[in-house]
Amino acid sequence: MKGLPSEMDRINFEFEETEIEVIALQSHELVIVDGIHFQLKKGATTKVPYWVARELIDMGVAELPNKAFVSVPVLHSLFENEEAVENALLDVNRFLFRRVKEEIKRLEEQRSGSAIQLKTKLEGIFQQFLQIRLRKILKSAGKTSPDKTSTTRNMTEEERWLFGELTSLVIEWKEKLGMKSPAYEDISADFEIIE
Repeated sequence: MKGLPSEMDRINFEFEETEIEVIALQSHELVIVDGIHFQLKKGATTKVPYWVARELIDMGVAELPNKAFVSVPVLHSLFENEEAVENALLDVNRFLFRRVKEEIKRLEEQRSGSAIQLKTKLEGIFQQFLQIRLRKILKSAGKTSPDKTSTTRNMTEEERWLFGELTSLVIEWKEKLGMKSPAYEDISADFEIIE
């Protein structure tokens, strides 16, 4: 089993390397960020890795478009849609959790009353959203199918790791109890319904 710290490092690295659009606030013939060279034209969008976008924003030469942020209404809509579907995870961006974390951090840094209110709302909705998805993941971990890709297709990176760990634990637990079952079996098949 891979540990959570190393898996979170991998997910974080992938997120930081994912390209995101930035809007140039100024024109510059040559911008160098950690050895990466590119041009900026005021008002134009440019795709750069997330970590470069953060550097450009800190330098005051670029900003993220509004669509890059995870807003309270967007997350609330995801929550309502997730809640409406009982037995399946809805398809979300594989880095949704990281994006929410970054938005919470951004709002925290603003330190205004309205930003703190938005942060509190975002955290509350995010907690509810996580609880619903966690319940579905726990249920799925007990009844995996041979085609794990269909089960994990709509999971975020963190959820895929958790699902893999839980599935391994359930299989090991069943083996310790003397259940000689294949690794991929519906756990509900172990129970007989008597009418």
